[in-house]
Amino acid sequence: MSKQLPILMFCALPASGKSESRRYLKSLNKEQNAAFHLGDTSTQVDDYPYVDAMRKIDAAAEATMNTTVFFDPATTMFKSGFDWGTLMYLINDDYFDIKKCDSKIPAEYQADPCMWLFNRYDAAFVKTGKIPARFAELKASHTAEQFNAFKAATYELCNTILKEKYENIPASLEGKTVVFEFARGGKQGSKFPLEAPYGYQYSLGLLDPEILENACILYIWVTPEQSYQKNINRAQEGAQGLSQTVSTQLSLNHGVPHNVMVNEYGTDDVDYLLSVTEKKDCLTIHRDGKAYFVKIGRFDNREDKTTPFRKPQAQWKPEEVESMKAGMIAAFDAMLK
Repeated sequence: MSKQLPILMFCALPASGKSESRRYLKSLNKEQNAAFHLGDTSTQVDDYPYVDAMRKIDAAAEATMNTTVFFDPATTMFKSGFDWGTLMYLINDDYFDIKKCDSKIPAEYQADPCMWLFNRYDAAFVKTGKIPARFAELKASHTAEQFNAFKAATYELCNTILKEKYENIPASLEGKTVVFEFARGGKQGSKFPLEAPYGYQYSLGLLDPEILENACILYIWVTPEQSYQKNINRAQEGAQGLSQTVSTQLSLNHGVPHNVMVNEYGTDDVDYLLSVTEKKDCLTIHRDGKAYFVKIGRFDNREDKTTPFRKPQAQWKPEEVESMKAGMIAAFDAMLK
């Protein structure tokens, strides 16, 4: 492969080193990027801010209406596992908005950022075929006073997401590689294939065909046990102000609870999908009766290479940079050959 990658998807279990790997790649100059077939990687599509928003919206819903929208308060897990699909449909939307290269926020969204975000979630719910339009139901089942109090409690959050979404839209995609970032998994001890709505097989199968045809996956490889420990370490470092990654700062608000790590990230299906693929070094993803072969390279982080890259770049040591570079070369060689 000689051309520049249009889309690079960072996938892994939580806290595996996706954000740190991104920081390393963003530090490269144009010539170094070209060696990895990358353009400018500053434009991103990430579902974590939506997950973080889900928890904050639920906190507001509990405070104002004594209910939740997304999560079961007893288990801290999704009420419906098909919300993994909700997130994929939001990813699709974000990508195609980026492709429009128009960063002007529509006036109607500025006028009511809460309904803008609630309507986006509702549309994504319905697309899963398994979840109703929850916000429409919430509005219908509560008084105007209650729903307006709920909106007031979520206004700053929704407005921030709206602004950040449009600030991320470039004037042009010329010379750019759009970066996706998301984590998927399943219950510890699960048999394969993972049943929908869990794992990459389900979630990747919801991506728009245009994305599947143009994407490669950089998979950051750690064990589920390492992922769990890294999740704890990342939150501790963030609390001490020792990390500069966005995911760490977000995780300070809501770290991934233990039972979620066990039941939703206790394993993933990348090894399995590679073992049954129809094409080497690809994940075979079936959508609408067609097979898509998504190239994948695994960055082996089972011996930790990424943690040092949570620090300011001026503190990166030469040997750390060389170790990261070697791991990236091996992953990209598998992905691009």
